[in-house]
Amino acid sequence: MILSASNGRFIHALSVFCFIFSDVSFTISVIDDFISLNKIPPMITYSRETTPLILNSPLKLLWLFAAVHDSEAKSIFQETARAFKGKLLFVYSQIYPKLKGQIFDYFGVTCYTSRVIAVASIRKRKKYVLNGELTLSNVKSFALDFLGDKLRNQK
Repeated sequence: MILSASNGRFIHALSVFCFIFSDVSFTISVIDDFISLNKIPPMITYSRETTPLILNSPLKLLWLFAAVHDSEAKSIFQETARAFKGKLLFVYSQIYPKLKGQIFDYFGVTCYTSRVIAVASIRKRKKYVLNGELTLSNVKSFALDFLGDKLRNQK
């Protein structure tokens, strides 16, 4: 494995992992699982560069399409992401008129109001929309229901 300066957070996380579990013998699969879950942050901003990380993630995806100046929604989403690290990948995208296109069409984002959308499978078009106010408790409940397969599909 080649490590570069851009992997500084990863190196730190790996050293903490090794320190905490220094009495445990590791298998390649345990280390590989740890690396897979910690190579990207709990919330990632959608861009061309991050698309492969998002699409190849083994985790279910929870997307926030946020109105341009909705910092409160982003803050709520970040806090929820920290609580579900390693269980869900939280993807953040601002709604800009210039960014309209395939990704917005897929998710049905047509307005400039912040929305949270859960995606179980992009290929199978299994997605769920948070109906209700975008609050910390609502987003956490939505994420829990999503993990527990308690949401109904909305095409």
